[in-house]
Amino acid sequence: MRTDLLQMAAKVPFDDRRAASYTLDDLRSALVREFLRDVRSSLLDERDDLEVYRCMRLSFRVNGHEVPRNVALLFFSDDPELKGFRGARIEVVHFADEAGGDVLEERVFRGPLHRQARDCLSYLGNLLMSYVEKHADRAEASGWVSFPYQALEETIVNAVYHRSYEGTPEPTKVYLYPDRMEITSYPGPAPGLSPEHFRPGRRIPQVPARNRRIGELLKELRLAEARSTGVPKVFRTMAENGSPEPRFEFDEERTYFTVTLPAHPEYVALSALREAALAAAKGDRRGAIRRLEAARRTLPGSGVIAAQLIAELCRDGDLDAAERVYQAFRGQGEKRDEGQVVAALATGYLNAERDADAGLLFNDLLDDDLLHTTDAEEATSLAILARRAGRLDRAHQILLDAGESVLGHARATHELARTKLRLAEQLGRSRRRLDREARARLLREAEGLLRRVVQMDAPATRRARAWRDLGRALKAMKAPEGEVRRAQEEAHRLAPEEPSEARAVPRKSSKPRS
Repeated sequence: MRTDLLQMAAKVPFDDRRAASYTLDDLRSALVREFLRDVRSSLLDERDDLEVYRCMRLSFRVNGHEVPRNVALLFFSDDPELKGFRGARIEVVHFADEAGGDVLEERVFRGPLHRQARDCLSYLGNLLMSYVEKHADRAEASGWVSFPYQALEETIVNAVYHRSYEGTPEPTKVYLYPDRMEITSYPGPAPGLSPEHFRPGRRIPQVPARNRRIGELLKELRLAEARSTGVPKVFRTMAENGSPEPRFEFDEERTYFTVTLPAHPEYVALSALREAALAAAKGDRRGAIRRLEAARRTLPGSGVIAAQLIAELCRDGDLDAAERVYQAFRGQGEKRDEGQVVAALATGYLNAERDADAGLLFNDLLDDDLLHTTDAEEATSLAILARRAGRLDRAHQILLDAGESVLGHARATHELARTKLRLAEQLGRSRRRLDREARARLLREAEGLLRRVVQMDAPATRRARAWRDLGRALKAMKAPEGEVRRAQEEAHRLAPEEPSEARAVPRKSSKPRS
C-alpha cells in the first residue's frame, strides 16, 4: 500500500500557490491517520507526520519550507472553506413541493471532502423508502426503493469529485422534491464531453480529469472508481429498480452540471397520498387537491392517485372535475389500479344520490376487464359499490373473478356470502323450477361461506354479523329452529350491542330434517 501511495500522481488542477500561504499546522494529523486506517495503509506505522505527508504527496517545499498542497487542505483540514476554498460544502434542501414551495428541511455538510460525501449519503439514505414483496412461488423477493442507493452514491461522489474548487463560491447542491432529486455542481463537465455522451448505452470518453488527485483519494476510500463507469452504473441501477431514466443537463457555457434522479413511481404516489391526507386532515382540502393534481401530472397512469383525486373532488362537491379526471385516466395508454378509479367515481355518484349514474358507470364496463381484479380488498369494495348501484349480478361476478384470494379474506368472503343471500332472495319470488334450484344452490353456497367466516381470525363484530347472516341463510333453507337460534345467539354473544334476530324465532321444539 505504501508503494501505491508513493506512486500517486502529484498533479492538481489548480495552482498550489494558494496552499503556500498555509503551513502543515493547518492539517490535522488525526484526519490523515484516520484515512490511513480506512485504506489499511502500512504508513500507519510511520510515526513522523512529515514523512507521512511526503509519502502521500500532501506537501511540497517552498523557499525552504514544507507547505500543504491544495488536496491536503481539502481532505485533511477541519473546514476547507476556511482555507480559501469557497463553495467546498454540500447543501441539501428538502422541498415539500416544487421550487418556491415550503422547505421541509435544510442541511449543510462541511468538513473534509470525503466526510462531506459520506455524511450527505448517510442523511439521504435515511430518507429513502423501500418496499419488498415476498412471493409464494419462489424464494426471491421483489421490490423497489425511492432512489437506488448506488445511483445516489455515484451521483453525489461524482459531484464532489468533478466540480471545481477554484473561483466558484457555489456549493454542491442537492434539491429533493416529491418526485425527483437534483444534484448540481459547478462548473459543467470537462471539455470533450457532450450531451450525447450522457445517453443510455454510451461510453464516456477518457478525457483528462479535472481533479485527478481528489479522485485517487476517493478511490482509495472506495467511494469512486475513477474509470468513467459512474454514468453507466447510474443508468443500470435506476433501470433495475424500475425507476425512470436519469437526466444529465448542462449549458453551452458549461457553467453548471445537473443530474436528475426521478423517484420511483410508487414512491411518488405514496408521497402524494400521504401529503394530501395530511393537508385534508388540517382542513386544507384545496391544498390536498393541488398536491394530488401535481402528482397526477407526473404519473398520469397511476390509478391510486387518480382515485384519491376523484374522491377529494367529490367530497369538495365538484363532480364535473372528478368526471374529467376519470375520462383523462381512461385515455391513458398505460394504467394501474384501474378498479380503484371506478370505485372512487361510483362512490361519488352514490353519495350525491346519483344512483342512476353509478349504475350507468358499471353498465358501460360490463364487457371491460377494468372491473376484473384478483385483489380481495379491491374486489370487495367494487362489489359493494356495484350492489349499491343496483348491479347485484355484477357484484357477484367481481367477487367470483377474484378467485382464491377471496377465501382467505374475511371481509371478502362475508361479502360474497351476503351477495349470494341477496341473489337467493331475488329468486325466492320465482315459481320456475330452474330458479328454485338456483336459489337452493346459492343458499347452500352462502351457508358454507358463512361457516368459514365464523371460524376465521376476524374481528368479533365481523364474526357476529356472519353468525347473524348464517341464521338468515339457515332460516331460508328451513333448517331446524335450534340451528337458527344458535346462530343468532352466537351473534348476540359476540356483539351484544348490535341488533339481534334471536327473539324473532319462536321457542318451540324443533323436528329433525327428514
